[in-house]
Amino acid sequence: MSMENEIKNNDIKETISQNIIKYRKKLGLTQLELAEKLNYSDKTLSKWERGESIPDIVTLKQLADIFNISVDMLISNENSTQIINKSEERKKLSKRNITSISLLSVGLVWLLATSVFVVLKILQINLIAINFSLWLCFIYAIPVSAIILLIFSCIWGNRLYQFFSTSLLLWGLAISVHLSLLNCEDIYLVYFVPIPLQIMAFIFFIILKKHKKNITV
Repeated sequence: MSMENEIKNNDIKETISQNIIKYRKKLGLTQLELAEKLNYSDKTLSKWERGESIPDIVTLKQLADIFNISVDMLISNENSTQIINKSEERKKLSKRNITSISLLSVGLVWLLATSVFVVLKILQINLIAINFSLWLCFIYAIPVSAIILLIFSCIWGNRLYQFFSTSLLLWGLAISVHLSLLNCEDIYLVYFVPIPLQIMAFIFFIILKKHKKNITV
């Protein structure tokens, strides 16, 4: 065990020494100039750069401030830092891709709705017999868009987006049914159906999932 600790300590010393050399040279400072900024002798700085000793935590913070980097970057291997940065970039790129694809999919739904509306309008097709108004094409696009957003929000794993997508779907369906059956008596009662479902969605997506996340943490 002591041998492993000694190897780790040597690795840390080597990493810090290489980083001090690298960032000092980036600033164009000599060992003496950097040592003067820290109120140390150039001999002490030389020991750090040779890996014979390492600065204390206060001095590491001073060095990081001079190099305009974080202490983590000063004590971490460059390869590991690059791996972390690349991983974060991949996550950001993945989120951007999901957002872009979902918005494009919703855009296609509205393009289809607009196309149907324009075609039926140009052909002057009369759908009054089946109680269908052309502008309902856009109303029906609302719940369809909500379904697409819900699917992508589930893939993304964002519970807030899942809740809003579900809400849009519930009320979009209610509006679609209401406007499609305007002649039916008491059709306004259709809006009572989404109320308990809305409450259930809030409990599931916001309260339960948040509680589950807290338990996991």
